[in-house]
Amino acid sequence: MSIARQYNRLKRIDYLIQKKATGTPHELALKLNISERTVRLIISEMKSYGAEIYYSKIHRSYIYKYDGEFILKFNIF
Repeated sequence: MSIARQYNRLKRIDYLIQKKATGTPHELALKLNISERTVRLIISEMKSYGAEIYYSKIHRSYIYKYDGEFILKFNIF
């Protein structure tokens, strides 16, 4: 899979989390045309980079503990 495609997938997940609109892990997997296992791996990876994400049964969505966005960037030293 290309880096651009992975990046676009990550940005879509980030957007859906911000909007509290991911749905269940199964629904998110269907939206992204990936497996639930892949959804869980991506969420776990995002958490490893410091994103405080949890699944809210009330919202039926993954949500961020604090308002924010997931950003990948290149820094020039």
